[in-house]
Amino acid sequence: MSAHLIFEHAPLGAIIAWSDGRPCPSEHLDHHTAWKRNNASGRLVRKTDRSVMGQASMPVSFKVRIGGNGSNGDTNSITLPIHSGLRFRIVERLPVGFVRILEQVGDALELLISPPPATTRKSGSATSEQGRWFSQR
Repeated sequence: MSAHLIFEHAPLGAIIAWSDGRPCPSEHLDHHTAWKRNNASGRLVRKTDRSVMGQASMPVSFKVRIGGNGSNGDTNSITLPIHSGLRFRIVERLPVGFVRILEQVGDALELLISPPPATTRKSGSATSEQGRWFSQR
């Protein structure tokens, strides 16, 4: 699906994946870093409508949080414009009943708290797993 469809239909908190369709180059090549940026997945945390700042026009875009890619397991984020030529898909939606905690950022809302990985949610009861996850933060 296109970036525009992700912007329109994917809820905040959904895990989305994107690809430029190219095969992965060898890791020792300089192109590998650029390939990883265009072929990844992450949690959708913000959708931003077109805005104007002074004389500059900011395109419609969305922000994706990519977990564990920074140093010491920190998260990184990437902002993708909807006119991107990348292909997208929704990998996972938030579980039913999950409460999202949002922050107002300008005219947009940004997801602050995201659920634990699906593997954590599948073991044990949902209530005890979510309680443990929130108590760790």
